[in-house]
Amino acid sequence: MLVQLTERRSGFTLIEILVVVTILAVLMAMTAGVVQKLRTAGEDIDCRKDLTELHKAVAAFAQSDRLGSVGYLPSRITVGPGADAASLSYLARLFPKTGGILNVPPATLEGDQCLVFFLAGPHLSRNVNTTPDLLGWSSNATNPLAPGGERITFYEFRPNRLKDVHGNGYYSYLDRWNEVPIAYFSSYSRGPDRYIPGQYAGDCTSLPHGPVGGVPTLTGLSAYLNNVNPDSYQLISAGRNRKFGQSGGLWQSGQGGATYPPGSDGYDDISNFASFLLGGR
Repeated sequence: MLVQLTERRSGFTLIEILVVVTILAVLMAMTAGVVQKLRTAGEDIDCRKDLTELHKAVAAFAQSDRLGSVGYLPSRITVGPGADAASLSYLARLFPKTGGILNVPPATLEGDQCLVFFLAGPHLSRNVNTTPDLLGWSSNATNPLAPGGERITFYEFRPNRLKDVHGNGYYSYLDRWNEVPIAYFSSYSRGPDRYIPGQYAGDCTSLPHGPVGGVPTLTGLSAYLNNVNPDSYQLISAGRNRKFGQSGGLWQSGQGGATYPPGSDGYDDISNFASFLLGGR
């Protein structure tokens, strides 16, 4: 009886291995792309959530009667000794029993700094290690800087995202990418008691990675904000590329929104007044 022996293969051929490796590489690339898209979308959502909460805090500040009659949160103001008359007038309405004079180091605060100063108080705006009895504003009408007692705050800033980017001792609030502050512009500063020279001009001129100073003076931006959201507050994040959009006619208010072309600094900017990235996506 003849027994036919068959040779058993001991492994894969080189071609089979290469095919498997190629398939795995394609699957990994596809998975990595999906993960990156989900991560990017998640970061954008986190940033937009921050802007939404900040917007609510600014609105609550403007509507509060605990600090006197205000009506809006400014996006540029001078505080401390030597404050100009218009700034003192605003602060006097905010703190009627102080005459607008606050015993704080002198400085001109731009929009990003105004957020921290007014929503969390001057102590936090200068010292992230402040104790709870100094956080916010005191309910003491004659001394809003007094320690202890009932405190008035409007937003809980994360200490690790506060940074003095202007070099004047006052903190700004960084966006979720933790490098560039959130820019803030108050459209209410166009009102009868407006003291900001030039519509939106000079509100965030010293921000890094921009500068954002090219944005508020842009005709298209002014038209967009005035037509779409004239009586509110504009908050803008520089987005993942850490750069604000520049001037040059990139904002197209007549097309239902502000748009930047692909590849520009402002393409991934995020705001509280548009439901999409400012690149239109």
